[in-house]
Amino acid sequence: KVVLRGTGTLRGSAPAWDGVFNLSSLSYIRVIGFEIPSSDGFGIMIQNADHIGVRKNTISRTQYSGIWAKDSKFIYVDGNDIGFANLAGNQESLSLSSVVHFTVSNNVVHDGRMEGIDAKVASAYGNIFNNEVYGSARIGIYIEGFGADQTNINVYGNIVRDGNPSPSGAGEDGIRLGNEHGGHETNINIFNNVVYNARV
Repeated sequence: KVVLRGTGTLRGSAPAWDGVFNLSSLSYIRVIGFEIPSSDGFGIMIQNADHIGVRKNTISRTQYSGIWAKDSKFIYVDGNDIGFANLAGNQESLSLSSVVHFTVSNNVVHDGRMEGIDAKVASAYGNIFNNEVYGSARIGIYIEGFGADQTNINVYGNIVRDGNPSPSGAGEDGIRLGNEHGGHETNINIFNNVVYNARV
């Protein structure tokens, strides 16, 4: 197993906006089977990219998201273990922002200081299924427009359990569908999930 540490090694004056893997402006890349035990920023960062596969990695103790994707398309995240993310209290453990055509499946997302899995800001045409999310300080799985329109997202077959609410109480929801700051959600399907020790 290859172990890559992102502590004291990221570039620039703002390492939080970098990652151990920085897949910005790239296409047709697969990241498979790495262990990332720490990062001053993201574990795996994807931006302005397409056809990226992230599979079977173990990522923990990141200051920002374990896996973060923005302004990208055809993103596949499968079979990863993401734990103790968002130590700096920013973003989500597994975050998709304005990502079109995505699959998030078979991941274990746990003990993060923010939301677990979040598809937000104009993300569309995606499937979130067969994931296990537990110990989140906020919402387990969140579909949030955040001022943008979102459409055609399916959330099914997930287990969301044992929330660890922050003092604000923001962690009470297992799965939440919302649209902060306006926008519309259309054709969002949430079905056949198991939620316990959290509010549906």
